[in-house]
Amino acid sequence: MPAGMDRNADIADVYAWHRGTGATQTVVLALSFSGPNAPAANQALPCDRDVLYNIHVGAGDTLPAAGSERVFRVRFGRDSVNNCFARWEGLPGTTGPVVTRTETNIDLGGNVRAFAGLRDDAFFFDLQGFRETLAMGQLRFVNDRDFFAGKNTPAIVIEVPATAINNGQNTLRVWATTARAR
Repeated sequence: MPAGMDRNADIADVYAWHRGTGATQTVVLALSFSGPNAPAANQALPCDRDVLYNIHVGAGDTLPAAGSERVFRVRFGRDSVNNCFARWEGLPGTTGPVVTRTETNIDLGGNVRAFAGLRDDAFFFDLQGFRETLAMGQLRFVNDRDFFAGKNTPAIVIEVPATAINNGQNTLRVWATTARAR
C-alpha cells in the first residue's frame, strides 16, 4: 500500500443480497476491508480498536435524509490474553452493544446473525488481464483468471430480517464508512 494509507480502515467491498421470501426474508450485508491477503499460517483478522466500521442502509428509491438510515457499527478490541472480540451496535432485537469473539458465527435469534473474521475474498477480477490491457492497448481479460481466488479478506457479515431495514420499500441503498479515532 502507498505510504500514508490506512490498511485497517480501507474498505475493500460492500455486498448486500436477500435470502428467502415473505415474512422470513432476510438481508445479508457484508463489508470487507484490509485485503486481499495471501493465506498464511496463524493469519488473523486485524483487531484494530481505533477503527469504527459502519454499514449504512437506507430504504426507498431516493437517498435517505442525513441521519435517517439504519447504521450497524462494529469495533474490534482485545482482552487481557490477546483474544480479539467484536462490539456490535444497532443489531435488531438488541437494546445495547453485543460483544462476541471474532471468527465465530453468532445467532442472536429472530433471524439476526453476525460474523467478523477472515473469509475468502468474493471479488472476481483478472488483474493480470487488466495490467496487460493497459500495457498493450488492447483487451487482454480472461474470464476464468481470478486474482482474488484463494485470498483472504477480513469481513463483517450481518444478516437481519428484511422488515427491520426496508420500511416496506423494495429498494435498499447500502454503503459503508470507516472512522479512525485520533
